[in-house]
Amino acid sequence: MTPLTEGTFLQTYHDRELLFAQELMTVAHKVLASTAGATHAAIVEAGGLAVHEWVRENCLTNSCGKSGRNWTCPPHTGELDVLGDRLRSYARGVLVQNITPL
Repeated sequence: MTPLTEGTFLQTYHDRELLFAQELMTVAHKVLASTAGATHAAIVEAGGLAVHEWVRENCLTNSCGKSGRNWTCPPHTGELDVLGDRLRSYARGVLVQNITPL
């Protein structure tokens, strides 16, 4: 076992504080999303996000009736490559899902 020095104590304390802050932010984002009416919410690593043309095409069929009326729907989302770059420019994000009855 490594002896506890002032440096290792401070690093351990800092690591625990950082972990606590990250967990607190996760809970806070989920509560805020839920309060705003989201069905589900999760913190995601933005670097792994991808945008796909088939999603845009599905949106443009307007099966939900919101295409062109919602800022998160085409055409308001812009070009896919620009949207993907914008999403991946963040470290993390909140993925929100809304489920509404048909």
